[in-house]
Amino acid sequence: MVLMSKLVATLATLTVAVTAAPASPPQVALTLAPPAPPHLVIPPNFPRSPLLEPILSQLDPDHASQLTHHLTRYSDLRTLRLSDDPLALDLVLPEGAKALLRLQQTRFIDTTDDDWDLLAHNHNDDEPPSSYPDTVTHNATSLAPLFNHIHLGEMHHFLANLTSFFNRYYRSQYGLQSQQFLQAHIEHLHATLNPRANLTIVPFAHSTWSQRTLIVRWTSPSVPPSAPAVLISAHQDSTNRLPFLRAPGADDDGSGTTALVATLAALLRGGWRPRTHPVEVHLFSAEEGGLLGSGEVARAYRREGRKVRAMYHMDVVGFVRRSTTPSIGLITDGVSRALTAYLSRLIPHVSALPVVETECGYACSDHGSFTRVGYPSACLSEGRFEDSNPHMHTTQDTMDLAEFSLEHVREFVKVAIGYLVELAGWDEGDELGVRVV
Repeated sequence: MVLMSKLVATLATLTVAVTAAPASPPQVALTLAPPAPPHLVIPPNFPRSPLLEPILSQLDPDHASQLTHHLTRYSDLRTLRLSDDPLALDLVLPEGAKALLRLQQTRFIDTTDDDWDLLAHNHNDDEPPSSYPDTVTHNATSLAPLFNHIHLGEMHHFLANLTSFFNRYYRSQYGLQSQQFLQAHIEHLHATLNPRANLTIVPFAHSTWSQRTLIVRWTSPSVPPSAPAVLISAHQDSTNRLPFLRAPGADDDGSGTTALVATLAALLRGGWRPRTHPVEVHLFSAEEGGLLGSGEVARAYRREGRKVRAMYHMDVVGFVRRSTTPSIGLITDGVSRALTAYLSRLIPHVSALPVVETECGYACSDHGSFTRVGYPSACLSEGRFEDSNPHMHTTQDTMDLAEFSLEHVREFVKVAIGYLVELAGWDEGDELGVRVV
């Protein structure tokens, strides 16, 4: 998730501290500024903000040299959109210049491969409010056989391993290695917890980078072949403001990734399987590159005519700001109104945390890729947007923060389980072969 926050950084190490952003971030004025250090060549059409030059002027010489190399190495041109203003012009910049946008806190979506015929499918404004059930049939008591398989110790162990990679930048070797670790971990869960589950893992190959999106599809004999899929997602990649630096990404979005893995483990252990709709768990690559991975997946699904009943995304779900009440943030902009309203009805049945509505702003996260091609999507986050983790995209986004809470992440696992059981059903047939450990 791209947090529009104010830099207050010690740039010698680029260990960045930031203050919380407002719910509706003000537009940053784009102005001409004095030239950057002479060794750093910035594209002439780059939309500089007043934040950029002071940051560049204080860069450690080694980091400045690395940034120059990054801009040179990633010179392929990309089309970027910086605003949802229909009158805003797209900007063509080298791939490497995305690092400069991130440094100056400018949000963007990579629209290079947009298909305008597919975007014409977006009719969410006309979505009927009756798309989802008016009532919720399960609650924390009836779901206890599944909730009891959510283990904080396992979540901690998994996230410690995930954040041990130098970063998970989608164009780096670490991005590929972390994706391979994630895939192997899910395969291990399937093989050891419930090998009879009809679960397949498909690495979705992307066009210009090696880190793959992982798609876990789960169905059962009772699910009609033509039934629309129920999707749940997070993004696996991480980045620092300069993408070649350390980026543990414990909250952004290691927390959402951990929640998905814990959801899979609990459902496998509990012998659950879908009854009415197939389930797909998406772990997107390259969210930090402008919603790249989810954009390619969403367009592929639309081109192939795939049906999606709902898509629920989790991004940054592990941080509870000091002196605030723990809550579940329900994003209200850039989402399906009907699905979001349904989640607001569901959450009180499965979690004791209050629901707070909040806006995330332009280029929020991967659910937006599905919204853009007309699929119903929703997004949950760790609380109010203004209370979000100020350490995202820095070396300090770790599990060691006093305000990082796996207990908080666990509440999102409960919501995920409730969402899947409610919308995909619960086939309680033959459960022989389930191994509970």
